[in-house]
Amino acid sequence: MAIMKTSSDTIHLQEFILPKNTLGNNSKKTDTILNTKSTFLPNENLVTIFTYKQLEKFAKQTSFDIMQWAYFIGISPRTMHRYSLENKKFDSLQSERIEQLIHLFEHGKEVFGKYDIFCNWLLSEPPCINGTIQLQWLCSFKGTQMIDSQLGRIEHGVYA
Repeated sequence: MAIMKTSSDTIHLQEFILPKNTLGNNSKKTDTILNTKSTFLPNENLVTIFTYKQLEKFAKQTSFDIMQWAYFIGISPRTMHRYSLENKKFDSLQSERIEQLIHLFEHGKEVFGKYDIFCNWLLSEPPCINGTIQLQWLCSFKGTQMIDSQLGRIEHGVYA
């Protein structure tokens, strides 16, 4: 269990999230608290959970194969292969990353007209304010944001 230290004592993370009177052996009371909406607990509907087949369908529209998408998402080719055999769902962090990448590719399609033209633009290492856009930028949140910003500049005629 994760703990947080304060100047006066040590507080367990569970105690930090739940009121102290819900802790202990009364599991019914704790279950009731956990099932109610709380500002401390994340909303499960914030991220769309993707399956392998959904990602594969989108990836086929781009110039990048599914193993390159594994690299962009941050999973190994072996894990991606395992997902393909079971049509497994990606976890919430991987799904959030996929959602971000799809948003970027949709923006690229809006700017260039086709996914393939956007992909070719990415592969050409185009100039931008920070030098040149590198394909490995697709592997990080910040890199994806920088590419998206450059697409916005192109939309508005401000080339770097």
